Amino acid sequence: MAHTIVRDVVIWTRHVHGGDTAARLEALAGETEITLIVDGVRGRWCKMRDGRDGRPTSGLRPVGRAQAFWQSLFEARRGDSVTVEFEAHGDIDQGADLWARTRRAEERDAARAAILAAPSLGWSSERRTVTRDELYDR
Repeated sequence: MAHTIVRDVVIWTRHVHGGDTAARLEALAGETEITLIVDGVRGRWCKMRDGRDGRPTSGLRPVGRAQAFWQSLFEARRGDSVTVEFEAHGDIDQGADLWARTRRAEERDAARAAILAAPSLGWSSERRTVTRDELYDR
């Protein structure tokens, strides 16, 4: 069982301590929904989207009823420690982690294939060097 301190409107994985929970949460792909038990209350949480530059965001935001619960914790118990644990069905969480790793690998392979296919798409230079004056008609 892991612990985190209520200090923001989301749970940041770097603030989750205890066991392998933080590593498992960090391994999830962006926008993956999971079920967590936070301070004894079961709810849905969504891993935040990856940034524009592709770096993963390490936050989990509450979804649905968990959002109202976390907001009440944030207002009433800011600074207190709460427990964070995965749902008792480990196979569900392992499936989500496997899906996340597979999705990232598939995206990486698709991007690599697109880059390698670029020369066959008709984009090429004439291999002619041009001075700056010629380029701007000076």
